[in-house]
Amino acid sequence: MTPPPNARTVPIMFATIVAVVVGSVGLIWLVAHPTASESDEPGAAQERADPAHDEARGCS
Repeated sequence: MTPPPNARTVPIMFATIVAVVVGSVGLIWLVAHPTASESDEPGAAQERADPAHDEARGCS
């Protein structure tokens, strides 16, 4: 038979459960929401990757 939880293990168990839940929600959020540069400005990534765009601006 297992002993009942004492005053030291209950806060540790609670903190562990909270950490697992928050970590899981955070991971789901990161997977579901792309970064701002990918979703908000799709043309900006293309401009950075286009060497002709740099030449037109006259980069030094």
